[in-house]
Amino acid sequence: MGGSRHERKKWIHQFNSADVILFVVSLSEFDTNCFEDGETPRWKESFDIFMNLLYNPSFAKLPFVLLFNKKDVLEQKLVNQSFASHFDDFPSDKNGQNIDDCIQFIVDKYSSSVKTRQLLLNPGECCVDPNDENAGPSMLVRVLNAFDENNLLTVFKDITEYSIREHQRRYLQALVQSK
Repeated sequence: MGGSRHERKKWIHQFNSADVILFVVSLSEFDTNCFEDGETPRWKESFDIFMNLLYNPSFAKLPFVLLFNKKDVLEQKLVNQSFASHFDDFPSDKNGQNIDDCIQFIVDKYSSSVKTRQLLLNPGECCVDPNDENAGPSMLVRVLNAFDENNLLTVFKDITEYSIREHQRRYLQALVQSK
């Protein structure tokens, strides 16, 4: 769904047969604005797109993967500037140049807005109980560091396992409902 605003409208029709929505958030765009208007912060535009997808009725039953990337670029930027200066709601008891505080803030910002899904935030936690008939849609949340091979392998393993299990769970639920 990325790209310029006028191109995004073309993508919505490509989701008709999606099994999982993978939404990627750049951690490093906290200090840049959209090129279309030069004013809207990119993180805000990304957040708004995420919210529109998350609460779009067409995707209400689809599992989501929320992937935060470019941790390495964020870390480089924090050497010379404060993350906190770009967010009015950044906690005063946190350090705006500490990578962990900044990542936790942005992950919390997205996660706290999710009211209709079970969040899977912890490493190794990558599926909802398949026997829970009342389990609704879920969301896997991960932070990716492309230069950390262990992190890369773990995140992609979690996404793969989550996607397969969620597909199986929804298939089994559909079978039960059809009887």
